[in-house]
Amino acid sequence: MKKGHKISKEIKDQILKRVKEEGVSVPQAAEDHGISTKTIYAWLRTGVTRQVSWAEHNRLKRENEDLKTFIGEITVELSKTKKKNSRQALRQRIGQLWPESSGFPAPHFTTRLKNQARTGN
Repeated sequence: MKKGHKISKEIKDQILKRVKEEGVSVPQAAEDHGISTKTIYAWLRTGVTRQVSWAEHNRLKRENEDLKTFIGEITVELSKTKKKNSRQALRQRIGQLWPESSGFPAPHFTTRLKNQARTGN
């Protein structure tokens, strides 16, 4: 199209729909319609920088807080599970080393086992 030529709203909407929804690349859409890629990128940019309403902002803020709380709860549960599993593995290792033992060995042996488990020896 000629420089300075005004593009109708219908054509603009059609081009943006092709890019956003149909996955047509910006260079391809620009070539198909005879306009600059800079023009299409400018249209896309103006759609992104619009102001959101306070209601939308507050909804997103609440949703973000809920997600943070959920992630925190999951992290705590995962941490508990890891600790429980590591304790079970330690008890199994102790059972392998002292199968005749009815109880746990002296505390310094347990510490040594923990250190061995960390180093992989």
